[in-house]
Amino acid sequence: MEVINGHKCFYIHRNNNEGADTVIFMNGVLNSAYSWKEQAQMAKTLGLNTLRYDCRGQWMSEVTAESYSFELLAQDLAALMDHCYIEKAHLLGISYGCFISQKFAAMFPKRVQSILAMNTTPVLNAKQRFTLELWCKLNQMNEPELYLESMFPLLYSNDFFEHSKEKLEEARHFLYSGLEHVPTFSAGQYLLNKTAINDLAGEGLIPDAKNIKCPTHIVTSEFDALYPPEYSSLLAEHIEGSELTVLPGLGHAITREAPDVADRLMLDHLKKYAL
Repeated sequence: MEVINGHKCFYIHRNNNEGADTVIFMNGVLNSAYSWKEQAQMAKTLGLNTLRYDCRGQWMSEVTAESYSFELLAQDLAALMDHCYIEKAHLLGISYGCFISQKFAAMFPKRVQSILAMNTTPVLNAKQRFTLELWCKLNQMNEPELYLESMFPLLYSNDFFEHSKEKLEEARHFLYSGLEHVPTFSAGQYLLNKTAINDLAGEGLIPDAKNIKCPTHIVTSEFDALYPPEYSSLLAEHIEGSELTVLPGLGHAITREAPDVADRLMLDHLKKYAL
């Protein structure tokens, strides 16, 4: 834990191979630095360096009092990279982490070698805004369990609910056990979700997407109930030369619903752009 750009930041930096490329894993709003353990090991076997971190307000990192913005969270990442002596990196992430990736790549284009963005969006529609506003209300009430339960139907496909009940319970247990150690969870989640509501309004991140010039692979899922495929398509339309993949039969949280599929996408991406 170090003070990075004015907040205590929890991160895990592994310099596995001096001079090799670095992979930075970008958390979804419920992911933590620990969530990427197996993927970080995969990157290590390729001879790559890795950085995992909880962004400001998330899990083990400090919840600061001021309002957040994607610009602030991008500046935090730049400061963390400076602290770790990382000049540039590949950004691999899902959902919320890709909001930060989009803003960071637009603000610091020379520091991004490639992007893999899974299950994300550059804007919010009315239903998505309503959902995030509900989450903010539950965060303000400090009802973390109700907050998590309200999210599950939007995270997974119907097939996952019908045939993977054990995995669903594992996901629930993982999140609930984490709550016991993070008394500031609700406060941080409120600030992060409020940031998404504010910064994805109107054109949201579309102006930033137009300024992303690095190789970018956007992945979405057929049954993503939170950010449906058309929003990934919209993002791809505004990133010149980007690649779009639609995964059949899956929901929003592909790293947990179909980790083998997500891992293969990451492995292929790294082999193509980092080796």
